[in-house]
Amino acid sequence: MIRLDQLSLKIGSFQLEPLDFQFRPGEYFVLLGPTGTGKTSILELIAGIKRPTSGRIWRDATDITDWPSERRNIGFVYQDYLLFPHLTVRENILYGMKLRKVPEAIQRERLQRLAGLLRIEHLLDGHPGRLSGGEQQRTALARALAIEPEILLLDEPLSALDPQTKSHLQQELRQIHQELKTTTLHVTHNFEEALNLADRVGILHHGRLLQVGDPVEVFQQPNCRQVAEFIGMENLFEGTVTHASTSNLEEDCNAVFTTSGAEFVVLTDRHGKAHACIRPEEIILSTDAFDSSAANSFRGTIREVSDKRIISRVVVETPVPLVVYVTRTSRQRMQLKAGQDVNVIFKASAVHVF
Repeated sequence: MIRLDQLSLKIGSFQLEPLDFQFRPGEYFVLLGPTGTGKTSILELIAGIKRPTSGRIWRDATDITDWPSERRNIGFVYQDYLLFPHLTVRENILYGMKLRKVPEAIQRERLQRLAGLLRIEHLLDGHPGRLSGGEQQRTALARALAIEPEILLLDEPLSALDPQTKSHLQQELRQIHQELKTTTLHVTHNFEEALNLADRVGILHHGRLLQVGDPVEVFQQPNCRQVAEFIGMENLFEGTVTHASTSNLEEDCNAVFTTSGAEFVVLTDRHGKAHACIRPEEIILSTDAFDSSAANSFRGTIREVSDKRIISRVVVETPVPLVVYVTRTSRQRMQLKAGQDVNVIFKASAVHVF
């Protein structure tokens, strides 16, 4: 178990605010945040590459804050791999084990196991300069895992790869973690990676850890405006919550959220000023009258339609603009276009209030 105890870092104008947090043994934790927010600095603090301004790092009951990197038994994979170009793939993977004087029989066993797990057996005698990006990343992972680290640190490990290779490596990372159970901290700005890989996620914003939780929970229920904006919550409103008797509201709802020009029936214990957000995929769009028990229904006019891979993004002008996601097949079937009048419907439970 790795625990950060009020860990902070100040470099020039950048301030990583005190972190009080622990990584669960064997978990895959993804730290999300934009460039320059301090993600890599956290990895380098844990690895012993940087020294904290204040606070401590604990491994179980042992304070390792002052330990040099080589004592910490941590594997680190940087975004640009940092493979030794003059060494073969085999020699790169063996490098850390040789430094630690691991017996040769164990070196060979780990090499063959990891090469098989990462599907690079046929590359062992080649040099990094002749490898594709995906092959270099697999080699870097094998080298980091060969020392059997207590924690594996991954710095934007998939960002330089093409979409197909990235998808394959996500699957491999998941399989490797399921087999080896190495506690892993993976930093990225990519939501898809977090949803596909993480047991838990954390959102880092300007050096502050704003929210930690299950990936789906964090993406559906952000706890502040900064998190909602970062995760791309397109329907985000500021307003006021007032409560009413449930007998006057549908779906056993208990409150109304009022924003400029619109009222949403919601489920919340909050009162007074608040924010509300609705994921675009939670909204139903119909060109005809729609019979539904959903508490919120609006008539509006389509302002914009655009395709995003297998879905279409539709912006509807109601009392407030609402972004709705529909499949491209549904868009074509309904012949959706700008200027068309439509109905939008969503449940009170689809509105997250914070």
